[in-house]
Amino acid sequence: MWAIFGKEILVPALIGILAIAGLESWVRSDAAVDYIDVHRPGYIGIPIRVVVEKQLWHLEALARTGVDRVAIVGSSSVVNGIDERTLRQQFRDLGYPLQPQTLGVTAFLAYELPLLKRLILTSRTKRVVYLYNLFSFADQVHPEAVDSRWDLPEMLRLQPLQPWDTAGNNLILDRTATNFLWLTRYRDLLKEEAWRALTATLSPLDQPYDYPPGEIIAPSQRPQAMEPPIPPGTGVVWLRKAYLDSTGRNDTMGYRGLERFCALAREAGVDFMVAPVVEPAFNRFSAYAKEADRETVDRNVKAIADRCGATFVPRDGFKDIESRDMLFRDFVHLYDTGRDIYTPRLGEMIMSR
Repeated sequence: MWAIFGKEILVPALIGILAIAGLESWVRSDAAVDYIDVHRPGYIGIPIRVVVEKQLWHLEALARTGVDRVAIVGSSSVVNGIDERTLRQQFRDLGYPLQPQTLGVTAFLAYELPLLKRLILTSRTKRVVYLYNLFSFADQVHPEAVDSRWDLPEMLRLQPLQPWDTAGNNLILDRTATNFLWLTRYRDLLKEEAWRALTATLSPLDQPYDYPPGEIIAPSQRPQAMEPPIPPGTGVVWLRKAYLDSTGRNDTMGYRGLERFCALAREAGVDFMVAPVVEPAFNRFSAYAKEADRETVDRNVKAIADRCGATFVPRDGFKDIESRDMLFRDFVHLYDTGRDIYTPRLGEMIMSR
């Protein structure tokens, strides 16, 4: 009986465990991280889960680079709003000692700052610049395809398990289980890369932005009228609530996450700077941002920065960019024309403080 058990069950199980361990070890290696990062897919035509995972994988690769850096963290506004090569050259020309690295990820919310501390507060990170959106300080866990951006102990600091919240508890525990192995954390990206390799379509990423440069279709002025309300049960409901949470309260999970990360940065001896990312003035006509107030959010963030010793930079120096409708693709993202203006101005802001 034991011989049959060993032959039919135990040995195959051990072989499977060893195979998984070997593959897990390989995908975490520097060589694999670098190769997959260089060949990560673009934005257009791939599922949002692959987008999220390939962005986080890029953060893994950046965290391993052996340079003293200023990490610029934020949402897709950072992904599409900053030309990292131009910024790097600007720093080099002016003798600024740190190398800029953009750590932008889609739909990034402030509660995720401490969740990504391992990838942000590396031993070579000397300064962190967090560029927040008007929606960044939500009071909920992002419900969509961001389960790879996770850290259980930090999450429980922000939102302890509640006996009556079965759905919330299950979400927290499910995401924890998913992130135990890289093979599961990055499962969709790895499948995408494997398929492209098998079909001989795997190639280096040609440009880092979500939208190809040069596609400018914006009018000189957008309509100055409120969009119709979002019909119930349609649209990105979490985004509407995120705007309202950020404005209506100053104690949300997002604001707590910002304060927690500020403490972590201070403990690590890392300088922390917080500023609003540029968003178009016509954002106030978005159905999602209706009733959201920039001044209130900025005031809440400044209060946290003042308490924890971070540097807060107001949006005053960028209002001229925000007032130029034609520089923005939509309510959140710059065109490359806007990126060309914003990038050096951001560099000046960073170097001046």
